[in-house]
Amino acid sequence: MKPSKNALAAAVSALFLIFIPYALSGAEDALRPYRLMVGDPAPALGVSEWIRGPEIVSFAPGTVYVVEFWATWCGPCMESIPHLTELAKEHGDKVRIVGVNVWENAPEKVPAFVAKMGERMAYSIVRDLVPPFPPDVKSKPRFALENGRSSLDWLVASGWDENGIPVAFIVDREGRIAWIGEPLGGALDEPLAKVVGGTWDTSAFAREYAERAVIDKKVRALTREGNEAYAAKDYAKTVAKTEELIAFDKAQGHLAGFKFEVLLTNLKDRDAAYRYARDELPVNAFFQALSQMAWVIIFEDKRNLPEDLDLAEALAERANTMSKGTRPGIFNTLARIAFIRKDLGRAVELQSRAVELAKTDEDRAAYSKTLEEYRQEKR
Repeated sequence: MKPSKNALAAAVSALFLIFIPYALSGAEDALRPYRLMVGDPAPALGVSEWIRGPEIVSFAPGTVYVVEFWATWCGPCMESIPHLTELAKEHGDKVRIVGVNVWENAPEKVPAFVAKMGERMAYSIVRDLVPPFPPDVKSKPRFALENGRSSLDWLVASGWDENGIPVAFIVDREGRIAWIGEPLGGALDEPLAKVVGGTWDTSAFAREYAERAVIDKKVRALTREGNEAYAAKDYAKTVAKTEELIAFDKAQGHLAGFKFEVLLTNLKDRDAAYRYARDELPVNAFFQALSQMAWVIIFEDKRNLPEDLDLAEALAERANTMSKGTRPGIFNTLARIAFIRKDLGRAVELQSRAVELAKTDEDRAAYSKTLEEYRQEKR
């Protein structure tokens, strides 16, 4: 619930409920929580600059498109870039992939970023059409979110301004949106292959997506209430709203890590926090929750009692297993546990793995600095 370092600030408060004829016959307004849904005609792209690839004046009939929204500061976006390149190569001329850059602090630096990425970003790249920033603008990403043409027509219209980026839209051969979702973890692959192969059932997915969107809208409302409580330092209410969210939607189980952090670091209820972590250890299905709990124990609580280290290690190890050893932050936590225990050889080994898996230059530099600290201590 608490915004991440890379997240935009508060979400846009207004949700659009304007009716547009729905692609599913007989669908009720209740299944249109947002004005852009699966099955709708794809909006035009608002583009200030084509950085890479041939320009698209409109979505040509007979061609499948993937329109993906990203920003240079977005860690998950960096993860999705190599896979989008793989999909572009896999599908060749059958699919046009367009990465739309949005919500930037320094949009003028995007072309240099794309040039540096080179063939690792081998698909079309454009920048959103954003008016000039006012001299007194407080947040350029916020201004770009609320005023960028593609941001408004695609992300705000579909509610994904609150879900965040990266997000991808598949546009089928008829120019309709056939699928919307996060491009990570291979979620994009099967729908795209079926759209290309002509076997994708857009109507069925539209209904499934709409039903989920209704739930998501309620989740966003609860999330706003929780964020407002956190900002007001009403931590008891924050915990209550987090519990309500998790109870309402099992997909919010990752917020167990946030609840633990608030209990421990804000409410200072160590007994309740550690009891909760032990209860969640064997049952929570989200590696993010367990990883966050372990990180908080090691890097924020810092009590470093043997039983604390044991719990943090158990949480991080299970999170590592669940994430199949792909998350550098988990290795960073495990390395710190080993370092505190004076197992310096293992600390160096684990921290080296964190450096290898780092997705951004910033993370790689931070992990490398810690690795050098461990190597110096080992000597």
